[in-house]
Amino acid sequence: MKKFTGLLFLTAALLIALPTPRAGAVAPPAGPFFICVNTTAKPPLPNARVVTSAASCMPFEYVVDLNPPVTIPVGVVCASSSVGADGGFNQQATCPTGQVVLSGGFACTDSVTQGLLNVTVEENTFAFSGVTPMGWQTIGVNNSADAGTCEVCVSCANGACKDPNVCAP
Repeated sequence: MKKFTGLLFLTAALLIALPTPRAGAVAPPAGPFFICVNTTAKPPLPNARVVTSAASCMPFEYVVDLNPPVTIPVGVVCASSSVGADGGFNQQATCPTGQVVLSGGFACTDSVTQGLLNVTVEENTFAFSGVTPMGWQTIGVNNSADAGTCEVCVSCANGACKDPNVCAP
């Protein structure tokens, strides 16, 4: 009860402390909205940003049109392969044609314990066809004496490169 009361007090304090709308305050943009996806950005730089004009995207960025739907349909494609004890793996998952790669990731599972394998990852990034990202790729080494399976997944959305001359292979 003590934690719950503290949470209520904290919530009330935040509500009181939050600024109220003032006369002359700028309203958020109403749209249209687009996502510019930069597949060459390395952390800590963002690889996606929301803009109100497709013209705001850089020539090398992929444009995802969020209009007219308010939501963007995102699909996930996964591929897996076996990895031997103390063996290497190189697995990639590919987005369907006409879709843009948003992000990806991997998981390697121990076939004996069903837990996660102890792996060293050398690459965990976009997979390219020439200069065009078409999926996600993970390369690594299984540091375990047990065999397992490594699964790589990529999230994809409908979109196209703003300037196909820059993005095309």
